[in-house]
Amino acid sequence: MGLLLRLLSIFLSIVLLGSYVGAQPHQPPQPMAPDRQMTRDTPPSPVTPSEQGGMGQGPSGMQPMPMGGQCPMCEAMMQKELMVFPWLVGGGAVLGILIAIALALLVVLEIQWIRLWTLRLKAEKTKVPP
Repeated sequence: MGLLLRLLSIFLSIVLLGSYVGAQPHQPPQPMAPDRQMTRDTPPSPVTPSEQGGMGQGPSGMQPMPMGGQCPMCEAMMQKELMVFPWLVGGGAVLGILIAIALALLVVLEIQWIRLWTLRLKAEKTKVPP
């Protein structure tokens, strides 16, 4: 019995530590500065008024992003998702523990029910008919 408890406690500690380590928030990669991405070989091109309003911008009206960069809205969404992730893991762990406890209690209830009906059937067999 002592060996079983030790193995169970080791298993639970590994599972809990694994879920805690996996729930740590990750830092997204930092975008490179725009001045580092441009090479010195290409001179800056002059912007004409016709390019300013239409062709320089994308179809949604946003300015083109440098290679490897992300728009601030996407970065904010990623940060929010990373902040929620530990709560999701913790909620899933709590829900799993509650389901496991419910199943264990159901097994105990079934065992008690079987014992009760066994005793009742034995009591009926030992009754003397009048």
